[in-house]
Amino acid sequence: QKEIENNFPHLPAGCNIRMQKQAKEYILENIKNAVFNLRRLRREVTNFQHVAHQQLTLTNFLQFHQLDIRTIYSTSTWSELKQDAGLVIYEAKGLHTQIAKGLKRIVQIDSPSYLAFIAKLIAHDFNYACTNSTDEQFALMFYYDIWQKGIREYGFTSIQQGLKELAKYSVLKEELHEIISFLQSRLEHTTKAVDLEFPLALEVHARYSRDEILCAFGKTTPERPFPSQEGVINIPILNTELLLVTLNKSDKDFSPSTQYEDYAISEKIFHWQSQNKTAPESPIGTSYITHREINKNLLLFVREEKKDNHGFTSPYYFLGPVDYISHKGSKPMSINWELQEPMPAFLWKGVAKMAVG
Repeated sequence: QKEIENNFPHLPAGCNIRMQKQAKEYILENIKNAVFNLRRLRREVTNFQHVAHQQLTLTNFLQFHQLDIRTIYSTSTWSELKQDAGLVIYEAKGLHTQIAKGLKRIVQIDSPSYLAFIAKLIAHDFNYACTNSTDEQFALMFYYDIWQKGIREYGFTSIQQGLKELAKYSVLKEELHEIISFLQSRLEHTTKAVDLEFPLALEVHARYSRDEILCAFGKTTPERPFPSQEGVINIPILNTELLLVTLNKSDKDFSPSTQYEDYAISEKIFHWQSQNKTAPESPIGTSYITHREINKNLLLFVREEKKDNHGFTSPYYFLGPVDYISHKGSKPMSINWELQEPMPAFLWKGVAKMAVG
């Protein structure tokens, strides 16, 4: 690990290894993950206060060891690690296990407004009263982040009841509070609200899971999640279409018919391929070309890969509305979109990809 971090200073004379920054970071993260396996995590939690001379909190532990929060949640939870160390005692009764699974989905949130909503929920002991459309979307997003299934599956009569159920699990409530506090302290980039004809909780340049996106746009309801895994989701009631893009498509996860050529050309221009059935003269193809005239919103969500190197399903960065520039071909159409908001540097470096051929 030290050799990689210091660019291999002890190689034989005349030898040189150069690694791209992204590859170097990826390899170092994998090494750290391998070193901090479950056994090591348990040991470090047990010995933390003696070694670090700090109070044992999730934030202090992660900062002291310079760990990604996913290193913990890919193998365990914070409460489980503390129980293994004999620092807390609880029984996993009732819906404890399901809620603990939900905490693993929370750790990838980086939306300031969504984190603030969850923090407010915790502060009010999960008593939730809908005051506006944005909070209603956040409540549904959070409900499904935790529970994953519709309200009837658990015998709840409302989203409010599903959220209030969390107050019964004090250990997990405290853990959620620690997670949210840590995530808020780690916010490093700017997000902004999107200007549409309807209220939307999602912020441009924040990242969201597919489930969260479907909740925000009303495709998922309190009664049932929306089942589609398509990369194009039409929402007629809002005259809006969602374009969900995975840049690095593996043969295992994508069939040849869905391995579209999608990539960023610049901070403002994104190349996207439609579904194979779409021709310029078809109703869908025409709606892309004339979307300004018909006031149709086209919203772009992008992720690099389906799974990250911690084994988590990767969320999508919301890049906001896009406008038609030009197209080539048919079935599929290759379209160049102009982003209304340019990608920030941290995103541009990740999604830039040269066209091949």
